[in-house]
Amino acid sequence: MTHPFKATILALALLWPMASLAQTTDLQTPDPVARLLPPAATVGDEGVEPRVASAAPDAAEARVTRALNDEIVARNQLAENQDRADLEAYEQERARYQVVVDQATRDRLAYEEAAREWEVAKDRAEEARGRYAADLLACRAGDRSRCPR
Repeated sequence: MTHPFKATILALALLWPMASLAQTTDLQTPDPVARLLPPAATVGDEGVEPRVASAAPDAAEARVTRALNDEIVARNQLAENQDRADLEAYEQERARYQVVVDQATRDRLAYEEAAREWEVAKDRAEEARGRYAADLLACRAGDRSRCPR
């Protein structure tokens, strides 16, 4: 039987390298958010200096921005037109499908009606055949009123 302190010391000895490894990997992994943020502003005699000296965009930057915005608007319009065309094509296809479904339903109902009529005609024919067979047996037995003519 092992002593409880020995088990604790053994567990700590096994886990100790894992804890130090976790700490070193945290230090080595760069922060993905820090890469996206602008560099920290520098502090001078006047206080915090702005990152950009001039906040007013120049004409070239405004022209590029306007061109990019126009391209985005054009792509959005193209996407809206494509969506409308896709929706119209979908509605046309759905209407064609509905016509096919309606025709299939009419065909099924007509088939079921024809099958019912056939069953009724078959039952009538079997009844007539049964009556004829009964009349024939009665005629052979001597009942001349039931003999076929």
